[in-house]
Amino acid sequence: MSNSSSTPTPTSAQSVDSSTNANPPLPPPNTLKRKAAARSNVWEHFDKIKKEEGTNNDEPRTSPLRDLKSQKLLSFVKEDKGSIMSWSFSKERSRLACTRMIIRDELPFSHVENVGFRDFMQEVQPKFDPPSRRTIARDVWNLFQLEKGKLKSVLSHPSHKVSITTDTWTSLQKINYMVVTAHFIDVDWHLHKRIISFCVIPNHKGETIGKLLDYCLNDWGIDKVFTITVDNATPNDKMISYMKGMKELDNSIMAITNSVRYIHSSPARLESWRRCVAFEKLDIKGLVPLDVCTRWNSTYLLLEGALKYQRAFERMLEDDGDPHFVGYFMDDDVEKKKKRVGLLLQMIGIVLES
Repeated sequence: MSNSSSTPTPTSAQSVDSSTNANPPLPPPNTLKRKAAARSNVWEHFDKIKKEEGTNNDEPRTSPLRDLKSQKLLSFVKEDKGSIMSWSFSKERSRLACTRMIIRDELPFSHVENVGFRDFMQEVQPKFDPPSRRTIARDVWNLFQLEKGKLKSVLSHPSHKVSITTDTWTSLQKINYMVVTAHFIDVDWHLHKRIISFCVIPNHKGETIGKLLDYCLNDWGIDKVFTITVDNATPNDKMISYMKGMKELDNSIMAITNSVRYIHSSPARLESWRRCVAFEKLDIKGLVPLDVCTRWNSTYLLLEGALKYQRAFERMLEDDGDPHFVGYFMDDDVEKKKKRVGLLLQMIGIVLES
């Protein structure tokens, strides 16, 4: 009995082994998770914000990439199909593009209120709210004033010479119209033409056309007109005569032509002219060429040559050796003739500079 009682039972042996060879306690579950490294380069451009203590970890979190409200797209450049640029929606640029569409395609202002156009824009760009017909009309007028200011600064530049073409006609509705087109060359030697006036005129009389053309040039600030090209209609002759400064310029050119014709009219007058040239010590070879109606550049060569001999003309007027010299000009009054001879020399420089 004693032996049996002293021998340990298997149950007691197992309890001793479990107490002496017990496993260490397991760490908390959260410490077992390994923190993943941020491998994307995009995290270099964002700051990581730690959540405050006491917040629910189960709360949904938003990626910083989804917080970008002004996400941009890429589009091809219109001028260069091989280049791309970033694009984002702009209400101002969309309204400007809509205004240009109305102008270029000659659409009515009510086109922006059509159901088909609005459904199309709703599908293409829901963010764009098409304007009303009154709003688009104001936008067209504002765009016209903006473009007119840009063109006016170019046409009124002192270094630019503008050529004008104009025409009039009557429509099927018996309404008289007049159009004025400006032609000019820019600093890059590109030829441009712009319609600067399209208006209704009461009639086709030369004086009426001249008044409207004069008003148009003053409105655009055009002071230097190189040429005015018109058709061979009779009213255009009166229109040119009406133009401000044109008639006086034509008379001055005619006076210079008459003075050169006087010099070439006889050997005695030619010798008198040479004495005046020698007295003024002008070292110029050759004479002033005559104006030949069959040569398109003869008038220019005449004015260019007369400008070189300006002091000789003045000396010939002061000497007054031949009374016929003054008589070659158009005015009947002698004082007006002398005054015109002096002023015409100043007009030469104005003609050549303009």
